[in-house]
Amino acid sequence: MKFFRWLYNSDEPDHRKRITPPCMMGVKGLPRREKSPYKPEDIWTYDDHVLFLKYCHMARDRCWHSMVCDTSARPHEIINLRIGDINFKISHDGIQYA
Repeated sequence: MKFFRWLYNSDEPDHRKRITPPCMMGVKGLPRREKSPYKPEDIWTYDDHVLFLKYCHMARDRCWHSMVCDTSARPHEIINLRIGDINFKISHDGIQYA
């Protein structure tokens, strides 16, 4: 509905003053029901991540988990990474990071 109001009244800068076009008068908007299946307590805290990394024995899994958390990347983005895609740097303290 907002799109059609903008399309027919694009010269009006205030979106509250835009009128509904005649072609959209009988069309009702769909109710938005965006409910998350996750509760706030389902989301991991920093301490949960640290605990997971502490007890995870596989270096591969620790690396995967750290990269997902640090970059917020999608799984396929991390899977498609190659060693050459990562630029390793050394800080002024002598610590290597990517």
